[in-house]
Amino acid sequence: MRRLTIPAVFIAVAFVQTAPLGLHLTTHVPFGNYPTATTVRWEMWTLWWNSDRLTHGYLDYWNAPIFHPNPAAFAYSEPQWLTGLAFGVILLLADSPPLAYNAILLAILALNGWSGFFLLRQLRFPLGAALAGGILVEMLPLAADQLGVVQTVVLFPCIMALACLVQFRRDGGFGPLLRCGVWMAVCFHTASHTALLFGPVAVAGYLVLCWPPRRLLAPIAALGLCGALVVPIAVGQLGALSGLDMERYRSEETIRRTSARVDDYAKMPATNWLRQRPPDWRGHALGFGVAVWPLALAGIWFGLKNRCYRRWALFCLGAVLGCVLLSFGPRLDAPWNAPYELLRTYYSGFEYARNLWRFAGLAQLFVALLAVLGLVWLGRRRWVQCLVVLIVAIDWLSAPVPLLKWEVPTQEWVQWLREAPPDTRIVHVPMVASGRADRFDQTTYWMNCQMYHGRPIANGFASFVPQHVHALSRIMEGFPNASSISALRRFQISHVLVESDWFMERAEQFEIWDEHLALEKVTADVRIYRVVSSGNVKEAFEN
Repeated sequence: MRRLTIPAVFIAVAFVQTAPLGLHLTTHVPFGNYPTATTVRWEMWTLWWNSDRLTHGYLDYWNAPIFHPNPAAFAYSEPQWLTGLAFGVILLLADSPPLAYNAILLAILALNGWSGFFLLRQLRFPLGAALAGGILVEMLPLAADQLGVVQTVVLFPCIMALACLVQFRRDGGFGPLLRCGVWMAVCFHTASHTALLFGPVAVAGYLVLCWPPRRLLAPIAALGLCGALVVPIAVGQLGALSGLDMERYRSEETIRRTSARVDDYAKMPATNWLRQRPPDWRGHALGFGVAVWPLALAGIWFGLKNRCYRRWALFCLGAVLGCVLLSFGPRLDAPWNAPYELLRTYYSGFEYARNLWRFAGLAQLFVALLAVLGLVWLGRRRWVQCLVVLIVAIDWLSAPVPLLKWEVPTQEWVQWLREAPPDTRIVHVPMVASGRADRFDQTTYWMNCQMYHGRPIANGFASFVPQHVHALSRIMEGFPNASSISALRRFQISHVLVESDWFMERAEQFEIWDEHLALEKVTADVRIYRVVSSGNVKEAFEN
């Protein structure tokens, strides 16, 4: 009975912290605490592309139909292959993108909680404390804040990897470390950026929890197994990106801009039940809340005092401090930036890291685990433990969550594109290629429409935006003119979809270029022009 009851608890908590999502599983999706739905639309498109390639045997996996004519557009973001596989299976069975997305999200939250419970039981924590700890792990503030970014919510592979390290210290043998390697690979295939950030934490965990090292071949075998499981995606992605100068996208200023600020740690999610506020783009909500700290501090004191928990307490405390410092990235001066500079210099792949504020999610995880030590310190007073956990849970609860209604696009232009020849390649204008994520809200909506019409677009949104898209965006600001029409022909874009409001501002300009732009469809919100494949652009410009 317990085997069913405990998972049911974590599933119930997942529904509570995403309320009222449970009432709208087939019609709405949560988009976290962002002012716009940019990120959740992007996430939905990413998972859709994975499911689409699943039905084609992953043929042309990297050649996603955005950023035309770029041949490897899917390599510009985290592929989330394993999450996409699960999404694809559910989508094939249910034929409902929002239901598939919500099922994945709720499963991830429940698995976060269950894995926290499993880890604490491996550490020989009492059943009640382990269950309470799992609930706290599931309800981390950053997870609630990032409900619209699935890969940021995924923590269970990291937690299971730590559980395997605990098993290795207790039992030895190759099995636990091999399983640790598998879980690190799972982390990569669900949230590759989290795997990159968690890597140094996992190494520190091995050194602290498993010292002195035994069976030196075991960690080597674990690394080899992890590498073998990661290689198919990692090599494919690196190969697709091999022609890029990635440094231009990861300048010191870019990393600084996507790192945490001190005041970020004073903010809780905008939907926090006790601190509700309008969502904004000013920094990130990385706060730990108030109620957890007395419990965590008691846990540190209790853990350091007791030999059986000392290593675990030291590791968690070090992980909290290290992750908080790393979250600031280059914003800190010496000597506080030493962990960042160390990883930047010696940790392969870290030069491509972005959004270092996501280290705060790992810091919150370890604070929650320290708080469980505080629960153990409270002893057998169950009612006190329950009361304390309830207070922390209320302090962390972020509900109701904002929901986006998912609608199958019924616009005439979507149907027109669906019936257009397969070689139709389009660009939507006005075109956006840079700026804050909210500027891409319309772009990601067009990407969602692409899920239904299937035609390649020159627009797109990703972690990296190719240079040719930046260039085309600047040129298309003057559309229609000589340079923009020449660029469309050079990029082999056959059709331009012009927003009606944008057209009204340039109606006279379109008349000048009517020999080069053939009007093929007019709807309430879009005008579709075919780019004439030949013509004297210079002559039209002079006229």
